[in-house]
Amino acid sequence: MGKIINKTKMQKTTGIIAWIALIISLTGGVPGIISAVKFFTEKPKLNFMLRNLYCGGIGTEKQSIKSFALLILTIGNEGHLNFKRLGNPIIEANIKGEWVKFQVNGTSNEMIEGIPDDGIRNIIKMVKVPDYYWNNLVIPPNESIDVFLFGLDNLNKVSPDEIRSTLKYRVTLRDVKNRKYSQIVEIR
Repeated sequence: MGKIINKTKMQKTTGIIAWIALIISLTGGVPGIISAVKFFTEKPKLNFMLRNLYCGGIGTEKQSIKSFALLILTIGNEGHLNFKRLGNPIIEANIKGEWVKFQVNGTSNEMIEGIPDDGIRNIIKMVKVPDYYWNNLVIPPNESIDVFLFGLDNLNKVSPDEIRSTLKYRVTLRDVKNRKYSQIVEIR
């Protein structure tokens, strides 16, 4: 019968060092490891700028009046990686110190017809873009795009007068890696 050989501490350490050396050589050395770490930790750096805001109340006599906010934003990518969008954005309005979430892009044509201003009504009809637009939105590094975000207070938490006096909005986007990008935009 064979002898059972106990590994010494030196042999165990040598084995660990060999595995580490193999991993480093497979990843391209130290530069390869740095690249791998950057790949998993770097993300786009987004900057939101509020260009214009329309808000008020919409609805018909048959429906309750709901508050809406139409934000026209410029979203810039100051990072080194493309930003690829996932799902619908989130709009929240700061009403008396509380963040109220608005439903984005979920508006019926009947409700839009209740907007008295033709110009705003036409913009909102254009803004009701299909989900494929948001799901396929890409912002390359060092570029910016203008986006229209239409949010509706479906829970009737906010009156049209309150939304008209709101100066702070929070916009949140998620990328394909489900990382959250959130920024407060203000009227100045």
